[in-house]
Order: sequence, then C-alpha cells, then structure tokens
Amino acid sequence: MPSVKNERQLFLFGTPSRVEPIEPPSGRLGWDPKLRASTYNKPPLKPVLVPPPADPDVDGYIFPKAPVYVLNTEPDPFFQRGQRYACPYDPTQGEAIRRGLLSIRTPRNISPHLKDGVWVYEDVPGMTKMEPGIPYVEYIDGDPNRPISIGCLQTLESLSEYSDFSEIKALTEDLRLWTWGRAATDDLPEIMPIYEHKGLKRNDRSAQPGPDSRDGSYNIASVNSKGIGQGIFMPAVQAFTRPALESFSNINSILHKLYRKIVPKCVHEEEYKVTEFHAIDNNIFSFGGLEPGATSCQMNVSSSFNGGSLTGGIGHHQGSWHPDNQDDPTRWTLVTFLFRLPAGTDEHICFQRVTD
Repeated sequence: MPSVKNERQLFLFGTPSRVEPIEPPSGRLGWDPKLRASTYNKPPLKPVLVPPPADPDVDGYIFPKAPVYVLNTEPDPFFQRGQRYACPYDPTQGEAIRRGLLSIRTPRNISPHLKDGVWVYEDVPGMTKMEPGIPYVEYIDGDPNRPISIGCLQTLESLSEYSDFSEIKALTEDLRLWTWGRAATDDLPEIMPIYEHKGLKRNDRSAQPGPDSRDGSYNIASVNSKGIGQGIFMPAVQAFTRPALESFSNINSILHKLYRKIVPKCVHEEEYKVTEFHAIDNNIFSFGGLEPGATSCQMNVSSSFNGGSLTGGIGHHQGSWHPDNQDDPTRWTLVTFLFRLPAGTDEHICFQRVTD
C-alpha cells in the first residue's frame, strides 16, 4: 500500500506515524434549535452530583469510584437538552482507570429492601444516581472542545420532551409487541414472543439451561465467526421459520430507528457528526436500516427471578462484569430494557444491547 501524505497526517502502510489534531472550526452553532427539548436548559434539582463514599477495595477487586459531576450554568447548544453533567478527564490516568474497569466488583446496596411495606433503595457506595435525560460527559484535560460522552439515561418521560416523541413512543410499543408477542384474535394473527421461537441459538458464552427454558444470551443481528484470524463479520443465523424471520426483522428495524432517534439526544453534537462521517466514509455495515447505526445486537432473556440472579439466568460470563475487547470504544451502546412483571411467582426481563 503506498504512503499517503497530507497537511495533517502521514500514513505509511496504513499505520499513522504522526497525527496532529485538527482544531474545531470557528463559529460552531451546535445542534439545530428545532431538535431541542422543550425543557431546553431547564436545570434538574442537583447542580452537583457527589457520589457517596466507595467501599474499600479487597482481594484485588476494585469497587466503583464515580467522579464529581457539575451541571453547566449556561445553555450548551451542543446538547439537545441544553444541559450536561461534566467532569475533567486526565489522560495520564487512563491506564489506572482501565485496570480498575477490568477488576471491577459490584458494590453493596444494589438490591432494594422492604421497609414498612415499601421497597427502599439505598445509595450505592461510590456510584452516581443518574438524572434521566441529562448527558454525562468528560472533557479531556478539562477542555470543553474535547468531549467524551460517557452515558445518558433516558426514560419515556424524559424522551417526551422532544418533538418526535410520538414516533419514539410508537416504536417502543412496536418493540414491546414483537418482544412479548400477543395471542391471536378474530382480527389479528398471533405474534409469538421472541424467545419462544423454536431453534434459537444461544451465544457460546451463554448459560445452557434445560430444554424447556428460553433463558440465555442470543445474537440476533450479526456474529463474529471464530477460528479465522480475527474472525469474519456475518449475519447471525437464528430460528429460520417464517414467523421467526419476521420477528427478528421487525425488531432489528425498530432498534435501528430507536438508535437513530435516541442517541443524538444523549451525546455531544460534534461527537455524533464524527461517528456519522466515520461510518459513511468507511462503509460500515449496520443492521435494520441503511443509515449509519449499530453493527450488532445481543438479546438477553431471564425469567423466574424470584430468588435468582442474572448470572443464573444468562450465565456467569454474560451476567457478571466482564470486558469485551470486540466493542468499539469510540462509539456508543444503546441498551433497551423491557420488563414483564405479572402477578404471581414468575418475572421476565428482556433487554437488547445494540452496540458497535
């Protein structure tokens, strides 16, 4: 491969030997004002988020230690909400943070307890309770022109602040329908719950429960085949009946549309534009649609949670803290949770993890 040189970079055999960062252009305006939330720059109750003290590290494991996040006082047009919680990030601490994430352990107070007949959640040591709808950002060396979006919790209520909420709500209703299914009626055909289709294939690392259980972890969009170099990216092969193909096709299409609508409400505008350019310029395949989007989708199904755990439902490797070196650290993961909690002894949880 010949070397390619321009004013900013030098590539030799495809490897950058010198990279100079390009300054953002002047006169930037941020997101189109038409996309802003109705509560644009309306601050939440807490201007500063200070996590409770962390548990002491033990046995080589490290407990979470969230930083202090501060809310902006002036509107930030680079976030559709106008608000963001931010803290500085020191690149020299990157390796220490990485080691901590590879050795993380779940702290106390994760589960609620009954008090006077009411479920009570205690503060989790070392962790921040997220404010719905507000993005969380770290600025490299404290420079707001160098953002890293960390995460954002969205609920239907927080998403209702946007003009396209009716479309988002309709998509979530469709996702619920195709996930949990419905019984046949005189006017409507049966839709089988996504996890009830015969012939579903669990991931290699998933738990392998009994033949009557549907618990487990499944790839429903794409897989990375093993044994050939770094692997080959290819469509996932699941149940191959007509109803199953229709279910998976609809769910993947819905998740793609939700990704396109929700992620821009959670991240810095320039970050989003960079990832859009990267996906188009490199012709990265996404599932569920032709626009840039996520490249894989993992579905986890757990039932009979009374007295059980996530590790019991989908396996130790998938249900506990674990690093995944195949994820792209420059892009985002959209996790959708669907709960079905009927009266009785069984509880059902299904979540789709849409990621790059």
